[in-house]
Amino acid sequence: MDLTAIKKYPSQISTAFKRFPLAVAFAIFTTIAFIYVFESHSLLTDSKLLFWLFFYPIAATMIALTISLVQESRKKFSIIPHVVAEAVWLAVSIALTFYYVSTDNNTEITYVLVTGLFIYTTVFLSIFIAPFFKQKDENGFWVFLMKNAKAAVIASAISAVLLIAIEGLLLGFFNLFDIKVSDKPFIYSAIICSCTIFPILFFSGIPSIDECLQEAPALNKFQTSANKFLFLPVISLYIILLYAYIAKIIIQWEMPKGMVFSPPPASPSSS
Repeated sequence: MDLTAIKKYPSQISTAFKRFPLAVAFAIFTTIAFIYVFESHSLLTDSKLLFWLFFYPIAATMIALTISLVQESRKKFSIIPHVVAEAVWLAVSIALTFYYVSTDNNTEITYVLVTGLFIYTTVFLSIFIAPFFKQKDENGFWVFLMKNAKAAVIASAISAVLLIAIEGLLLGFFNLFDIKVSDKPFIYSAIICSCTIFPILFFSGIPSIDECLQEAPALNKFQTSANKFLFLPVISLYIILLYAYIAKIIIQWEMPKGMVFSPPPASPSSS
């Protein structure tokens, strides 16, 4: 990353607050929620509130981000889709929370966790797919995907360096004045860097949809063909398989035998 790119970060972060205000707000809420969960010194299953605070906010952040990107791609901005989607997720998360905490049946607990996995997988994939769902030219999708991968790597690196610096300063300060403290300040800084700093830095690196649509093709013909006829079908089939497992659990109310990655049975050793 050159010096020019670093100088752009303040304006990019400011733009992220304007482009994704609700997603930023949920990222901050996630930090507060996780700190509260840590301060409770209890298991998630001990309280419906604790489980909900752990389960709800990250998906809410991704939903808000997805809707903002879809509206940006369609150039139609309204608060109503945000309200409806977040209200639905709020209701679903509360229902799953009450169901999870109220049952002692392992199968029912697994049902809730698998349903949560289904929701999180769908919401995560929608961040990259939904803005280009009606676009005929797939080049914009690949440009968007690559730039987001780069933004995630850069945000992770900066967050990690910042976390190391903050914890180093805290450790030096406490040792200098011989202050005996618990591990709370270090855990708080880790939560803040991972739940607030990282998302905001990532949001600041998300390219605009128009920018991706107008950019020159990111892949050559061979790469495009390989992705279209090899990579995408394999990933699509695996996602369908995952959803099929989830549907079977819901319909039959029991776990399927074996796993998606089920190792072959070991052959008996010859004596």
